[in-house]
Amino acid sequence: MFQLGLDARPALDAPDVAALQRAFATAHVALAADATVTPVGSLWRIDDVTNAEVYVVEASADALTVFRITADALELAPSYPLNPDSEGHEKHPTAALQGDTLWVFWSVFDPAADQWSIRYRLRRDGAWAETRPFAQGLSDPLAERRSPAAVVDGAGGLWLFWLERARGGWHLRYNRHDGTGIDADPDAGWERAPAEPFPLDGPDDPRVEDDLAVLFRPGDAGRPLWVFWARKAETSEPHQSRWTVAYRVKASLDPAVSDWSAVDVLPKTDELVHDREPVAHVEGGTLRVYWGSDRAGSWSLWRAALDLDAAPPWGPPEPLDGDPSAAPYMQRTPLPLTVGPDTVLLYRSSESLRYSSDVYRATETVDFRYAGASTVHTRNTALADLHGAFEDFRTYTYDTGTEGKRTDDDWFARDTLGVYLEPDTADPEALTREVERLRRVLPEFMPTTDRAVFVTRTDTHVEAVYTYDRPGPEPRFIAEQVADALTSPLTSGLPPGEDFSDDLQ
Repeated sequence: MFQLGLDARPALDAPDVAALQRAFATAHVALAADATVTPVGSLWRIDDVTNAEVYVVEASADALTVFRITADALELAPSYPLNPDSEGHEKHPTAALQGDTLWVFWSVFDPAADQWSIRYRLRRDGAWAETRPFAQGLSDPLAERRSPAAVVDGAGGLWLFWLERARGGWHLRYNRHDGTGIDADPDAGWERAPAEPFPLDGPDDPRVEDDLAVLFRPGDAGRPLWVFWARKAETSEPHQSRWTVAYRVKASLDPAVSDWSAVDVLPKTDELVHDREPVAHVEGGTLRVYWGSDRAGSWSLWRAALDLDAAPPWGPPEPLDGDPSAAPYMQRTPLPLTVGPDTVLLYRSSESLRYSSDVYRATETVDFRYAGASTVHTRNTALADLHGAFEDFRTYTYDTGTEGKRTDDDWFARDTLGVYLEPDTADPEALTREVERLRRVLPEFMPTTDRAVFVTRTDTHVEAVYTYDRPGPEPRFIAEQVADALTSPLTSGLPPGEDFSDDLQ
């Protein structure tokens, strides 16, 4: 990445490669005379075929920022917080470019309120607008929302999908922004109030649980909008479930029309493996789905072609990095991007980074910090074979606690076992009492060299329900009244003890 002065902008507005050559030379970058300049929304793309380089230029208030993009490298500016004043936990970012407006949505978890919400920011003319809560014409403004996924269609409409808590669980909803009123009120352009719910799959709940991803496919007028997600599926093993990739297709770009296909899933040859984090990408007219899976023992990246006009629709799955069973590292969360004629794949990896010394060429430093805390996977034999070797990145630093005293918050140590509890109460005092009872008894059944930590995170919510069947010792009067008016004569008598009055106690 490098910057140019604003005096180079006229050479972009009316492409003047000679002027761009001189501007690039000030940054000590060579640009060929046959380079081409193409506007892409509010950006410019420069293709330098002679030097095998691709550049993207963004204009800000005081400079032109040039990003150098090649088939094997994606050089971007340093990262910085999108919402630096947030006091919550932020996850699930998604972005879409609608005309010259960049929308960025993300989830925020407020630990004090124990609640999820969605916020967003707009970027126009090289500047960020203020962070705003996503609260357009919602049926319940106080409901929890998380996991947004955004995409722009061929007509310039912005589609947003998200998970919303309702009826005791998380359900998918969506809406479309037509692009109007962004300057005055970005919330005014949403077309549906309230937003549309994801329809049932026949009589069944589509069960959109996690890893939501959406795709607009302009080349398929009858199937322009695709939604992918992950959900758990029961296996033939008792009390066992595994993550499975599911998808659904919409036949039009009208959010009010419920023309969704039936839900289909990515096939498996082994029901006991996990498939998660799907994302679709069109490459040369072919739609390919990328996902993370433990099909080869460790988590690795896979892809397969998907053609609904073929039988079967799914092509054979293929790993992206040779033989995954021979690699000890984990790969998750694929994100394919189109860069010129190529596809660049971004993903998370536990692989260690290696740095060569600029002074002593024979010296190499291996940085294991990117492995994090890895859960033991018994089928990852390549990682197990590293046990005791210098390259064993599964080792970690012990949690020693505060002033040598460890609590249930100190998990990472070889002598520590996690006991995961499923509380049936949201009362913290009752939960503490039950945990302490287990803490006193459990040492009688554990080796003296080990310790247990109790994981009691719960999603239990208490809802008070009034009933006649179990009254308390004293009458309770509810400050609500119900009145029924009989507009027709009774044709039969009432049972003994019944009348037309009812006291709520």
